Amino acid sequence: MSQYLASVSSGQGFKIFKDIKISGIEEMESDPDFLHLNDFSVLEIIPEQPNQPKFESDFWVEFTEDELNRILTVKILPSNNQQVKDYYIESQYYSNSKINFNIKCSPTVDVDKHLYLIKILDRIKNKDYRRFYLLNHANRRIMSAFCPNLNHTYTKREIYFLELLSKLNEKYDIKFPVPLEISQLMITKAINLLNSWEKSGELERQKNIKLFNKELVNRRTTFISTGLLLNGEEETSNRSLIIHKSGWLNYRSLGISPKSPKYNNQIKNIIAKQESILITLNISDYTPKELLEFISNSVKKENHDFFNVIFKLLEEKESYIEKDVKSSISIHLHEPKNEIQFVDVKIEEVNPNLNRLLQLYREENYVEMVPFLEEFNRDRETLAYAYVLNADYGKAIKLAEECISEDIGSVAHMTRGLAYFALKDYKKAKEAYELGVNVCVHKWFPKAKDNLENFIKTRKISSNNEVRDILNVLSNERKPMNFKQKCYCGSQKSLKRCHAKLHRSSI
Repeated sequence: MSQYLASVSSGQGFKIFKDIKISGIEEMESDPDFLHLNDFSVLEIIPEQPNQPKFESDFWVEFTEDELNRILTVKILPSNNQQVKDYYIESQYYSNSKINFNIKCSPTVDVDKHLYLIKILDRIKNKDYRRFYLLNHANRRIMSAFCPNLNHTYTKREIYFLELLSKLNEKYDIKFPVPLEISQLMITKAINLLNSWEKSGELERQKNIKLFNKELVNRRTTFISTGLLLNGEEETSNRSLIIHKSGWLNYRSLGISPKSPKYNNQIKNIIAKQESILITLNISDYTPKELLEFISNSVKKENHDFFNVIFKLLEEKESYIEKDVKSSISIHLHEPKNEIQFVDVKIEEVNPNLNRLLQLYREENYVEMVPFLEEFNRDRETLAYAYVLNADYGKAIKLAEECISEDIGSVAHMTRGLAYFALKDYKKAKEAYELGVNVCVHKWFPKAKDNLENFIKTRKISSNNEVRDILNVLSNERKPMNFKQKCYCGSQKSLKRCHAKLHRSSI
């Protein structure tokens, strides 16, 4: 029984040999396939292992070797996005006794750490370790195996180049970076650099070092680290995704455009200089765990580009406002350093208040939206309108003017007009509405008039000439004017220098 339990826990098979004594059937002994006296019977027991992995995951890790007992312990590290670790594993988990994985270096490590990893991989490949343990960040053992199976190891070319690089580091007393891809040209240049050491003077050596270093670092790569946040805490024992790929992300492919023309130049500079960007998306169709699994399968099994997968999720016929959100994903693209662009991705559970806000949108219940819009600091135009309905007219006017200062074509003109109307400042209300109908590039008709009529009805405001004049301003849909055209007031000045003068910074 003890042998059987050991076999199950280790995943290794074992054989039982048993003596067999046969008598009384001498006539069958002439059969060459017949067991003879004193032959052995062999029973081989092999634990059944699943053919498909239960899950696949990537982890940041560190290694500890117990050479005396031939034990390799791999500890999962918390995925702190502010600091990239030295090593990570791409694992396939079948059972506690069967694990397949790749161990890889992060793009920031030097050649010595690559060579240390090669030593570890050789020992795993040669079955030198008697036991392999995987610990979570709290040092609890979550996996154990006799010796894991490697999906990938360094090629002879890679090992040879790393050994050359190590010699160069020693000769020139410099830490050369390790490229993602190693070409024959790099190997040739490394050999030439080593061979020219004795023959070269100091100036020539420095020149050769500069050229060789440029060859190594002038190869752009992107490193994407994806983590899962549940209830505000990182789940290091759950699945994660780490991707190292050639080239940088083309920012133009993201389709980034400013909500306000005021930020056009700023966005252009960010795109041109590949500066830091934080993108936040809400996903309706997947929970955080389901989303990570979907992305992982699409990228690793179907070889789709990470960002293509993300933005494909957003190509829905139905606006996400029409249904509840299940998960949120934030993507922080850092400004590249040393030709490496780091991308931190966090997949999180959704704040329940967000779905409450979406429900209020569907109900068009603007009165109750205010605390939620303030909490998420979003949709300021709607928040300004909600302030009006809550009789907070001062806040409504201030926020509407801020929206207009950022985008003169904003529908906040209509909210500003409604707030002044509520204060019975009909002159300012009419001016706000007149400017709005002539410059607003967003659809306002007939909604603005409907909102004003509903306001008049619910507040039981008596009709008079001033009220009728304002309603008449909103009665017909108009195309936005060109700011170089003569102002609608008849002043003969251009719109830009007349009624739109106060908002010229946003034109």
